[in-house]
Amino acid sequence: IVSKLLEEAHLTFKIELVPWKRAYNTALDRPNTLIYTIAKTESRKDKFHWICKISNRKLSMFRLRSRQDLAKMTIEEAKEKAKIAVIQGDASTEKVINMGFPVKNLTMIRDVTGGNLTIKHVLGGRSDFFLMNPYSMKHRIDSGELPDLFKDQFVIHDDDGYYIAVNLGTE
Repeated sequence: IVSKLLEEAHLTFKIELVPWKRAYNTALDRPNTLIYTIAKTESRKDKFHWICKISNRKLSMFRLRSRQDLAKMTIEEAKEKAKIAVIQGDASTEKVINMGFPVKNLTMIRDVTGGNLTIKHVLGGRSDFFLMNPYSMKHRIDSGELPDLFKDQFVIHDDDGYYIAVNLGTE
């Protein structure tokens, strides 16, 4: 989508896959830099020019289906007891912190693989939950990229979307 959009605009571009926090800071600091997909949060809305919405944004906490000890856990209990694998600097991390999840219960991961390391933390028993868009999770399972081992325990966000944004100094 992004490549096609830039080609049709007759722009010269190079797409790089870098850790989220670096991508965000680069787009924030460097004119003529585009970032995608980015959630349009309250804290970000005045920091970028928002080009277009790419998809809906829904965020869920997933656990292993086999972890029956977590099956009846409420979101309030999860705030107190659960270890959550999150991506450093990601809007989903900001969301759970704003919801009252203590930072000490979050495992901050530098990830450029679209959440794969958070999933590995749960698979390895180092975290109880990871955060992901359920549409992305379904696609990964349907495509065979991930086994169907996970349960959507809590929906923690279901509005707005993911966007393409550019640095405010972009011409």
